Amino acid sequence: MIKLNSLLFVCILLTSSVYSINYTSQTDGNWTSPSTWTPLGVPVSGDSIVINHHIILDVSFISTSGSLTINTGGSLIQDTLNRFVSIDNTSFLFTNYGIIDVDSIFSRSIMLNDVGGRIIANRCLTNNSFVNNSELEFYHFESRATFLNNDMLAFNQLLVSNGHFVNKGVVNGELVTNKALISNDTLGVVSISDNLYNGVGDIGEWATFINHGLVEIGGSFYNFISVYGLSTGQFIIQDSSVNYGEMRGSFDFCDLTPPSTYPYIDWNFGPIDTTITFCGLTTVAELDKQIVTIYPNPTTGIVNFGSQKQFVEVYSIDGKLLIQDFTNQINIGNYTNGMYFLVIKDKEGNQLFREKVVKQY
Repeated sequence: MIKLNSLLFVCILLTSSVYSINYTSQTDGNWTSPSTWTPLGVPVSGDSIVINHHIILDVSFISTSGSLTINTGGSLIQDTLNRFVSIDNTSFLFTNYGIIDVDSIFSRSIMLNDVGGRIIANRCLTNNSFVNNSELEFYHFESRATFLNNDMLAFNQLLVSNGHFVNKGVVNGELVTNKALISNDTLGVVSISDNLYNGVGDIGEWATFINHGLVEIGGSFYNFISVYGLSTGQFIIQDSSVNYGEMRGSFDFCDLTPPSTYPYIDWNFGPIDTTITFCGLTTVAELDKQIVTIYPNPTTGIVNFGSQKQFVEVYSIDGKLLIQDFTNQINIGNYTNGMYFLVIKDKEGNQLFREKVVKQY
């Protein structure tokens, strides 16, 4: 009888390793409980897994093939503080429309956090394409491949060690270190409470920061390699500014505690294009902010911005122009709930003011 049970156990292991099973959750429960899934069993590496319920991750999940999808209304939440998800396969599909809350995510898979999805982790390391169309919250996030943020990313520390980090939404964190390529789109907003390091001074590194939107830095700015941006781009720095690399293009650079002479950077040791302005946009924008007050925000539809009419444009999170008018009030009630960008321009088309507007209910 013992030999028969042992043989049966071996057969189950071999079957699990050879054949992929399509598992779908059929009720709330633990990952390791067979009754949680249909067919009865426990998902392992190689399986295709669909979660439609509230699943407790009571064991770390490691996979080298298959797929994992958390649908709207579904969730994958750790039972203790050390559960992780590790995907070591570039063809694995990792898709989230629900909620994921684990200690760590290590992924070589293709990842998509789609509309309505939320991922929370102490640490996330990605080595493949990752697209975010909703909300991400990480303490430490390292991107080693292509990352596209179309909505909200929050973190304590961000390290872009390889690949291309593209922001078309809102990025909010404490410390940013770039060793590769960061692009901040025209409507992108990057808000950093501590320091930005573009490069770290290593020999042979190629760090580039392209900014066509808004970057706000509560600490200091350090550029060791290359910063580039168009006239829509703006850096606002609360503390020190240090440039050992090159600054190219026509963006606006505003150190709020600048030296008294040009270039208005605390310590400059590299070339700076003469087309770069210093606190040019901020001066105009601050004057307009005395006039422009956005309310209500969030809104159910109507957004007011003072008694004075303005040249106004409203964009969706993916950069699509939705409204263009000369007015002091807009209505986004016919659009879906989510985040929009309100941009005010002068009559020549120069951007004066930019604000996030949230439509809800």
